[in-house]
Amino acid sequence: MLTLEMAIDKIRQLPPEKQKQVFQFVESLDEKSEESEDFFEIAGI
Repeated sequence: MLTLEMAIDKIRQLPPEKQKQVFQFVESLDEKSEESEDFFEIAGI
């Protein structure tokens, strides 16, 4: 089983509130990467 499939299986076993926290964490990772791109764009780098 692939690592992604293992992670999905683990997430499915979590209660709904914990699943929501996982989703929020993943979303925050995406937001942070967008912020860093904007910083370099603004700085002209």
